[in-house]
Amino acid sequence: SLPDTVCIIGVNRLFNTTYIIMALPRTVTTLQCPNGSVVHIVGTAHFSPESVEDVRTTIRETKPATVVLELCHSRQMILHFSEDDILREARTMTFAKMRSIIRRDGLVSGITQSVFLRLSAELTDKLGVAPGGEFRAGYEEARELPNCQVVLGDRQVGITFNRAMASLSLWQRIRFSFLLFRSMLSEVEITPE
Repeated sequence: SLPDTVCIIGVNRLFNTTYIIMALPRTVTTLQCPNGSVVHIVGTAHFSPESVEDVRTTIRETKPATVVLELCHSRQMILHFSEDDILREARTMTFAKMRSIIRRDGLVSGITQSVFLRLSAELTDKLGVAPGGEFRAGYEEARELPNCQVVLGDRQVGITFNRAMASLSLWQRIRFSFLLFRSMLSEVEITPE
């Protein structure tokens, strides 16, 4: 059974149930469950200062018993690093670090993670928010509430990635890998829009 109030961070799917109107950010969908529980779903965008503020506002206003973060256990370390730590790690990507990630996670997954770290550094520089800011905000706000439980509610990222790669033909995988590697060597234009 659900607690009285649940706040889900990072979900962009709608559920088939009754809506309740409250004075919360426009990115929040509030649901009344048949058992009387109330669920506030905060739709977020990565690298968005507005999403970070929407999460903080929603948790402060609703004071939920549970906050569900759309993170898996393998990505939970993002909750414990400051934005400066994340940016420093992304900026200091070396071939030795990349080799270590590739050994640990496989060639395509390792290259993909390395590219995402590089892009994250560029996005953080240009937009002023490190990846996972909305999750860190949810975690920090939940820790301020007495007896508020934080639940990680996402499938392991490796499973998602492996399923995506399995859906590609051999040629598509080769092309994808080539494009990822090439993107590491080229400049990417990023705008706040």
